[in-house]
Amino acid sequence: MYDQNHYGQIYFFQFYLDREQYVKMKEISSYAPEGWILYTQATPKPFFFGAYPEESLIEEAETEFSNLKKEEYVNGLMEAYHKMFDKAKTTSKYYFKEFYKKEKEVILNNPQKVIDFINGLKNTVDYFYSYYLLTQPQRFFRVEEEVNKLKDPSLMLLLEYGGHLTKMSELRKSILTLAKDISKSGLTIEKYFRKCPGEQRKADSTIENYGFLTWDLLGGELLTKNNLNKSLTKLLKNIEEIEAEYDSIIKIENKIKERNSIKYKGDLYRVADIVGNLLVNRFDTNTFILCLVNYYIQFINALREEYGLKELDIQSYTLNEIINLIKNKEKISNEVIEKRKKGYLNIHYKDKFEVYEGEEAKNRIKELLEYREKSHMESKCLNGVVASFPDKNNRFVIGEVFVMTSNYNADEQLKLFREGQILVTTQTHPALVHIVKKSSAVLTDEGGLTCHAAIVSRELGKPCIIGTHLATKVLKTGDKIKMDLETGEVVKISN
Repeated sequence: MYDQNHYGQIYFFQFYLDREQYVKMKEISSYAPEGWILYTQATPKPFFFGAYPEESLIEEAETEFSNLKKEEYVNGLMEAYHKMFDKAKTTSKYYFKEFYKKEKEVILNNPQKVIDFINGLKNTVDYFYSYYLLTQPQRFFRVEEEVNKLKDPSLMLLLEYGGHLTKMSELRKSILTLAKDISKSGLTIEKYFRKCPGEQRKADSTIENYGFLTWDLLGGELLTKNNLNKSLTKLLKNIEEIEAEYDSIIKIENKIKERNSIKYKGDLYRVADIVGNLLVNRFDTNTFILCLVNYYIQFINALREEYGLKELDIQSYTLNEIINLIKNKEKISNEVIEKRKKGYLNIHYKDKFEVYEGEEAKNRIKELLEYREKSHMESKCLNGVVASFPDKNNRFVIGEVFVMTSNYNADEQLKLFREGQILVTTQTHPALVHIVKKSSAVLTDEGGLTCHAAIVSRELGKPCIIGTHLATKVLKTGDKIKMDLETGEVVKISN
């Protein structure tokens, strides 16, 4: 189950959450959920909801546990992930060369070029996302179960860390190393590069290889020479922060070295090793997808500006209607938009697909939503899984929560976050790491021991409880809670 308090962009229902991805996932792994639903509404209150049958979780975990023992299956996954970086980089280079900061101009003067790019982008995202779905935490629940039975620290280390840093960490380490060296030299950035032309060449290589990954994750701009200098200037104002962040990456690298030296003591060690590496691939794939999807969003923003559409209005367009708006300049009627704002439902079955709008959508999903609301009302406390317990002398975390109810307007919401609050969210992702660093603890609705929130919290030494299902629904920003890091119980103290 996945839900957040925002109106889900309908143009993503085809682009980002399409059945083609699940079909591909089934081709690769032999299993995909036989049905699922996606629902959103803007009124009377914003809401986005996605779910598939709970029994699918068990079958997914069993299927994946079996798959991970097959050499051909594992080799196929690793080969695909290995190719993704170059594919994402090639797509990004083309975008920045042909469209960056001139999206509206190209839409007006060469609409077919934009349509071709968006269709190609969708195919790429479909491919990436089908593999991303294969690394969802629930697919590894069976592996986690077997690892937990043995209580072997070596197995946990294999599971929790991959054999190398993520691409984002590699990029960040390069920038931090450069900042440290410039600081030690006592020179300005410009003088340092003039004195050390080899370092300039290394910086140019970093920009060439990893620069596109900064899109929406390290400041929202392509890592050009100018933007690298801006980043270095900002870092050099706080040397202690550079050292602290650099040390945290070195600690991760030391953990990686330790896990890579572990000798297998059976098949479970090999499977845990594979899962650890798949998690690094998951982070990287998620980063690539976020970058690629952002290019699509830039065209959406350009269309919204050109045609004077309100944000909620253009969010009510399907992918096909976006394409038609680009090609034929045809807007959908206000009547259709208002109907969809009241409710929009997709139901995916094994062999068919249904779409409902307005009151019809609300009526179709009513029973499930009433059950969900009842669960929220009856919840006196929350129970989850302890994913990070860094200080064994401090069993309890008591503090005020900040509830993150949407990943889509995260930047605006997070302006209200105060350092030391407990971050409560459906799930974390790479763009939230800087907030996790400032939080006193993390609490999520979703996830297993191998989810993003669990691993990042362990790396940063933050207490973390995952898989509460209802934390973002039961709690609201400002509530005071008590987290038990031995039992996984979370109790609301006051509001």
